[in-house]
Amino acid sequence: MRSAHSARIVNYVGFAPIDSPYTYFSEATCPKDIDFISIDTDDCDHNVWDLIAANRQRVDLIEFNPAVPNDCLFVQERDMTINKSSSLLAITDLAKSKGYELACALDSDALFSPAELFPKLGIETNSTDAMVYAPRREMRIFPTFDGTLYVTGRRQIDWGVNKNVTFGPEDLQVVPPERRRFRRHSARFDRPHQLVMARAAGRRRHAAVTRIRPVAGGRRAASPAANSSSCDPATGRGIDWRSPRPRARSTACQAGTPPPGEQEPSSERCPDES
Repeated sequence: MRSAHSARIVNYVGFAPIDSPYTYFSEATCPKDIDFISIDTDDCDHNVWDLIAANRQRVDLIEFNPAVPNDCLFVQERDMTINKSSSLLAITDLAKSKGYELACALDSDALFSPAELFPKLGIETNSTDAMVYAPRREMRIFPTFDGTLYVTGRRQIDWGVNKNVTFGPEDLQVVPPERRRFRRHSARFDRPHQLVMARAAGRRRHAAVTRIRPVAGGRRAASPAANSSSCDPATGRGIDWRSPRPRARSTACQAGTPPPGEQEPSSERCPDES
C-alpha cells in the first residue's frame, strides 16, 4: 500500500543541476528517508549514487560490472556517453563512505543497507570475495618474463553490439614475436658460451683468459690446457686466469733468477720474501 509520500520518477539522469537526482527528488517532494532505490544506468551507476547525498535509503540496489575482478578498483569516467560501469569493489568503497554495507551481490547488482541496520542481517563477513564466489564472467591477463600476454577465465564479451565476441592470447599481444625475450644483449652473442667469453675478456684485459667450450646439457667447461700456473711467454711471468689482474710474483722470483731480458732489481723483493 502506497503512503501519502510515495512517488515514481522515470526520467534521464545527468550531472547538470537540471537533471540531477537531487532536482528530481525535490520536484517530486520525496521524503528524506527512502525505503528503496535502484540505480541501473549501464555506465555511471557509481557517479549517480554519489550525487544522492541529501536522502537516506533503507535498501539500495546498484549495478556493477561483474567482469571486473573482485580486487580491482575501477570507476568509469563521469560521462554518460560511454558504457563501462564500475567494479563491485569501487561501489562497495563508495557505500562505506556513505554509511552503507554490502548485504548481497547478485549477477550484476549489489544490495546495500545502512550500517546501523546491517548487524540485524546476521552476516559474518561481507567482503566482495565472500559475496561473489568465483565470478563466472571474471577474466585475468598476465605477462610472462619474455613479454607474452596470456588470458585466463572468460574469453568473450557479454554485452552490447559486441556480445559473444571471443578472443585469445594471440589477440592481446603488444610485443612483436621477434622482440619477446627476457635478456637484451647484442645479436652477435647468439650462444651462451660466447657471451660468457666476452664478459670474461672485459674483466681480464691484462690476463690470459681460459677458453670456454660448450658441453652436453648446456653446461660450460674450461679447456684442459688452461690452468692457474700458466706462464706468459712474452714476459715469463706466471698468470692466474682466475684473477682480474696479473699476479705480482714471477717465475723468475720463484727460481731465484731474473726473467730473460730483465736485470735483477736492487731493492725489489718477491712477495713471499717480505
